[in-house]
Amino acid sequence: MQYDEIFIEVRQRVAAFKYWQEFTHQQNMYGVSTSEDEYLDEAYRFLFTTASKDFIEFCAKKEGVEFDEYCCWLGIREKDLIGGK
Repeated sequence: MQYDEIFIEVRQRVAAFKYWQEFTHQQNMYGVSTSEDEYLDEAYRFLFTTASKDFIEFCAKKEGVEFDEYCCWLGIREKDLIGGK
């Protein structure tokens, strides 16, 4: 399962990508040390990355909900994630 299958709506994708940048870089990288092309390339690569349990757990914490509840909101199962059981 890839992130483009989990985050369907544009607003979800934008929010998830911002979380992804914080998860991987500890900050939003737009205009920081990357060009617009690099930023958009990273966004595209994010959407087609295989989803990991660690990142989904990170998102759940950012949203202030339990992991299982967050998975339910998104309609995903833990076993479909890398590192999931």
